[in-house]
Amino acid sequence: MNDSADYGSYGVYLYVPVIHEGIRRWLLRHFDARFIALVGPNTLSERRSIVKDIRRMPTDDVLAALRALQLTRDLRVLEFEELSSLEGEIASLVMPKDELLLEVVSYLPTTVIPVFESAFLRWDHGNVIFAEPRPVSQKGDIALADIWGGLDELASWSPDWWRQVASALIVNGEVAVAAHNRPLPNEEAVLMRGDPRAIFNKGVHIELSSYLHAEAHVIAEAARRGIATEGADLYVTTFPCPVCAKLLAATGIARLYYRDGYSVLDGEEVLLGAGIEIVQAQ
Repeated sequence: MNDSADYGSYGVYLYVPVIHEGIRRWLLRHFDARFIALVGPNTLSERRSIVKDIRRMPTDDVLAALRALQLTRDLRVLEFEELSSLEGEIASLVMPKDELLLEVVSYLPTTVIPVFESAFLRWDHGNVIFAEPRPVSQKGDIALADIWGGLDELASWSPDWWRQVASALIVNGEVAVAAHNRPLPNEEAVLMRGDPRAIFNKGVHIELSSYLHAEAHVIAEAARRGIATEGADLYVTTFPCPVCAKLLAATGIARLYYRDGYSVLDGEEVLLGAGIEIVQAQ
């Protein structure tokens, strides 16, 4: 289950206010880590935004819950000031990219490499800002590698654990609009109630979802800004669903670039019928 073989001998460090499925899945990815360490209560008590979080469980309760999940034999609590003790024990410390944990760099010994992975496990200032549509690139010629790398980063901020998707509209060689899939009316609603789409099998009742798909998000944002889509290119990390394909067919885009497949490919006929060239990135 470990996707981090290139980290060498490593430990995991994170802040866990509450136990949820996203936390469990991320920790399962690092089942082979030497240990799992939680940010200590003294460190947390010094940060006003965390103290005000009414969801936050006591550290002892989080420890008990993680022990019940049996994700590791070595479960620790470490204050920032105690991270120096890791010298000589591990080569790297893997953490979710979290505003709080970015401070860890100044506390680690020079022999331990900090590794930050994109993982949306809680709201902080960083991912609240990044949750809004933003350009993948500012200007100039756009290389394929730059497009997909930027879209992967943008997709990682989507709170949809099942399918994180990002899309970009390219006009005259520049990124005009870029966005990821996001829930409506807001993120809090789907985090509390879940997504009704989850009760259906793949490809069934695609329209019954709380999420605005990335392609639809891009087209709507282009309309709001008055950006013409006629003759433009659209990049999307996952092939459009039939609903989005119909929307794209009416936009007049010239080319659709996609990288991954999708469980329902009915949209291909719709796109081709609209004269849109379909290109799968290699």
